[in-house]
Amino acid sequence: MLTSSERSFTLTANHGVAAPLASVALTLETNEPQIELSRRALRDEERMLTTLMSNLNGMVCRHRNDSDYTIEFVTEGCERLTGYAPADLLFSASVSYARIIHRDDRARVRGEIEAAIAGSRRFLIEYRIVCRNGHIKWVVACGVGSVDSEGNVTVEGTVEDVTVSKLNQEKLEHLANHDVVTNLPNRLMMNDRLREMMLSAQRSNGVVGVVLIDLDHFKLINDTLGHNRGDQLLQTVAQRMLCCVRDTDTVARLGGDEFVLLLWGEGRGEAMSQVADRVLSAISRPWKIEERELSMSCSMGVSLFPRDGRDVQTLLKNADTAMYKAKELGRNNFQFYSPEMNSAIAERLEMQSALRAAVENEQFELLYQPKIDLVTRRIAGMEALLRIKDAGGALLLPQQYIRLAEESGLIVSIGEWVMREAFAFNKSLQVRGLPPMRVAINLSARQLQRYDLLRAIEQAVSDSGLDAQYVELELTESMVMNDTENVIAMLQQLKALGVQLSIDDFGTGYSSLSYLKRLPVSNLKIDQSFVRELDQEDNAGAIAKAIISLGHSLDMKVIAEGVETQSQLSFLLENKCDVMQGFLFSRPLNGAEFVALLERESGPAAEFSVLRQLCCSFGGQLPLQLSTTNDSRAGTRQASAEVLLEGALEVAA
Repeated sequence: MLTSSERSFTLTANHGVAAPLASVALTLETNEPQIELSRRALRDEERMLTTLMSNLNGMVCRHRNDSDYTIEFVTEGCERLTGYAPADLLFSASVSYARIIHRDDRARVRGEIEAAIAGSRRFLIEYRIVCRNGHIKWVVACGVGSVDSEGNVTVEGTVEDVTVSKLNQEKLEHLANHDVVTNLPNRLMMNDRLREMMLSAQRSNGVVGVVLIDLDHFKLINDTLGHNRGDQLLQTVAQRMLCCVRDTDTVARLGGDEFVLLLWGEGRGEAMSQVADRVLSAISRPWKIEERELSMSCSMGVSLFPRDGRDVQTLLKNADTAMYKAKELGRNNFQFYSPEMNSAIAERLEMQSALRAAVENEQFELLYQPKIDLVTRRIAGMEALLRIKDAGGALLLPQQYIRLAEESGLIVSIGEWVMREAFAFNKSLQVRGLPPMRVAINLSARQLQRYDLLRAIEQAVSDSGLDAQYVELELTESMVMNDTENVIAMLQQLKALGVQLSIDDFGTGYSSLSYLKRLPVSNLKIDQSFVRELDQEDNAGAIAKAIISLGHSLDMKVIAEGVETQSQLSFLLENKCDVMQGFLFSRPLNGAEFVALLERESGPAAEFSVLRQLCCSFGGQLPLQLSTTNDSRAGTRQASAEVLLEGALEVAA
């Protein structure tokens, strides 16, 4: 092996090369390790670059800034991104990158690239491309433009697939602006749409209608059938509403059972009435869920831009005011807003506030109206009647607060208070040694739908120490005819508990006799409207007779409420009605007055019979009965007690 000096000499001798060549060779040999390190670093960098390019969710490319964006360089990732191999794209005019960009985005993309080149800055553009298979993807292109010495411009950068993140973003935006159950626009999007429509209406001198829709009694359906079935019903409601409007209109869901229609109109918005009529008709068509046919209605309020407001909140508030007016008028109708409605709404809000305060502070009072057994002619029971006191201590009438308590849900807590107080009062009568009797309380529809109603009644009975047989629950006819099978099951559980059940206001609903005989009820109460008209309408008498006959045939007792005149009492005695209650015998009494009445009633029959007290009340001799100021309401006149007694006994015979 030659030494370095020998190799240098040999090179000089054989080739005549100058001595410096030997020095170069020596330098190369000396730096050979460093050169190897540089080569290795270069290979590592190439491998890292290859790894980065192959793992990029897209491609790296360089294209000319011509009309076709002719590609001069592209990585293998283009096939995953576009479906085209690099060979398909390089220097191709038929499959140029400009053609791959979605046609609706081409002008925007070119404009942003040109602006970036002119400003010598980087661009970042989000747009769509059309793949070889026709699928559309979202991409983000990031790059710069460069100019060579001859003035030719090329664009270099990356194009990355962001379809998944874009779709996720769109889903999030959709969820933020749409109702999850119905897929309708939600309150947020509805507000934006309404603002846009108002701006357009201002420019075109048009009208925008805001129709607020509330489904009547949807809560009962939801509680009865469950939330899944309730959601199905809401979805069907949404579809029916969409069929009633034009493509330029909007149907939105605010939440719960409230929807909003945003309608275009002209003039004074006469077309709004036609749309509202179509919606009423569509909603009232029968609904079938799991072989059950349901009926539903809705109440609607309409406000118009610009007449009834020039901002979103005012228009919605006034539409809400009109909607509550529709509810007051019996539901299943629509009302246009008028300024006069504001005073009614103010009263309603004041009543709602007073009602909530009364619930929080228990500003309640129970009155008790006696029930008279027309066979034994003694007090056979009582009905507990709730009265609520306002801030000044005045008693509010039931028609002033019952509907509001139902709608707000406060009726549930109020009902629990009534049960506790009424049962405890009845127990206190027994502790006094007075004859045991039943106390009747009214159940609301909201209470009947409670899953824990049975537990609540058991708890109230247990806390009072009262035997359940001395409790009577009154339900209206319409309540027991809704979702009959579930109601029957609930009533059977209540019956097993030992309480007695009555159907209140009988004759005003649409009871099926086949269902009626299946109900575990003991009493029918003739609605007072029929009793009140006994003196005036022959039909009322015929209906009352039929109810008495029907009740007896089903082995039920029949109770007449609202008895106010002697002729009404005579009719009831003649047709063998079992029990009566009303102002003819007694107004509702507070606890102390009722105790005093029972203590007198428990005396010897000859002196203290109910009918004798009744006759005395006509002469104003019984302080706990109707005063002379109430005689006109009871339809009574001053007369001889002996004559009235004889007449009543004759009829009874």
